[in-house]
Amino acid sequence: MTQIVMVFRTIKNSGGIYFIVAFLGPFLHLFAGTSQEGVLHWMWMSSFLDSLGWAMLPLFMGLGLLTFSTRLQSDNRTVLGLVSMISVAIGCFYLAYTLISVKDFTNFQYYALLISIAIFSSILVYYMHRAVKSTEERLLKLIASLSSKEDELAYEEHMEDLTAALKNGND
Repeated sequence: MTQIVMVFRTIKNSGGIYFIVAFLGPFLHLFAGTSQEGVLHWMWMSSFLDSLGWAMLPLFMGLGLLTFSTRLQSDNRTVLGLVSMISVAIGCFYLAYTLISVKDFTNFQYYALLISIAIFSSILVYYMHRAVKSTEERLLKLIASLSSKEDELAYEEHMEDLTAALKNGND
């Protein structure tokens, strides 16, 4: 059970990591050789990594904002949550743009597909974040109830030991 709680707390507190990844993403192209052949539909690896890095910026920025929005008051949480979902959608749009070749579709199909992927993935991220948050709350309530029962049992055992010691005349 402790490992599960640790995973949920790590996810909850990983906003700083998301921001670091977001700000380092645009520099991915520096790790590619100048003449390295690209992957998917990209001619050069540096072009692929450049596009991937710029897609990571809004995606991970949105995840970081979503993580931090849970710590704010209700009004601010709603606004920052909306901004983070828009940022995640933009990041997913550009991530799909990086991974899907335009040669396979007409322009209308291509952009409709990218927008659909962006909307679907941002909704998916929202519900996954909500599931993590509600699961963590349930786990914390369960742990709190278990620890309070243990405290009650320890208190009852202590009182029984004290009563028995008093009956026997011990300190």
